[in-house]
Amino acid sequence: MSCFCLFPKENPRKIGYKIGILRIDYEYPPIVGDVDDHRSFDFGVEYEVVEGLTFEKAQAGILSAEIISSFKTAIRKLEKKNVIGLSGDCGFMMAYQKLVCEISKLPVFMSSLLQIPIIAASIEPHETIGILSANSNTLKPNLKKLMTECGVNADLDQLYVIGCQEIPGFDAVAKGEKVNSNLVNKGIEKVVKHSLVAHPNTKAFLMECTELPCYSDTVRYTTGLPVFDIITLINLFYASSTDNPNFGINGWDV
Repeated sequence: MSCFCLFPKENPRKIGYKIGILRIDYEYPPIVGDVDDHRSFDFGVEYEVVEGLTFEKAQAGILSAEIISSFKTAIRKLEKKNVIGLSGDCGFMMAYQKLVCEISKLPVFMSSLLQIPIIAASIEPHETIGILSANSNTLKPNLKKLMTECGVNADLDQLYVIGCQEIPGFDAVAKGEKVNSNLVNKGIEKVVKHSLVAHPNTKAFLMECTELPCYSDTVRYTTGLPVFDIITLINLFYASSTDNPNFGINGWDV
């Protein structure tokens, strides 16, 4: 199954360096804030599907010869488009972080979970980080493995997972349908408020699912706490490789 999305036309003002996004083989209409909608970024992005890597296979971390070959093909296509880094459009692509690093010499940042050490270093040991996931039943048993295999060191006692699978309207993600963001926003606000009651020492939130950044501002507004997601991660790597016009040598990356 090939992935097909009806993206709005590229913003002609988005020129210069670009980030490459590896996509799972899955069809759905993204909305702004989703990593699969180029309007979520202030710079250019390029997408390539890893043929045969379905959501179910990514979720299970399947690593067959066919999938490895598909990764190589997609990565080579992105490299030819002169991208400066590689990311993914599914949180479970964290399982392929090492593989993509082996295939490409570009910086690789496949999951928002890579930001956990930065967040943990900024808070006290007794304080916690809430991780919002599309499905907590799937992430919880895999969280330690995902982080360990990718060299992410963190105290699991500082982390707790908030599942969004019961939020009204969010089931559209699994169905491949367009999400009613207004309806989901209300559910996100509710579960986050409940999480703060259960975990009053929470000092930050992290959106593990790549379709959740659409609601990061909702969580920031509701809690007054910092929220990290795949967009903040990609922005970090993009900023690390491009010109900062406020100081230094300007225009060198044009």
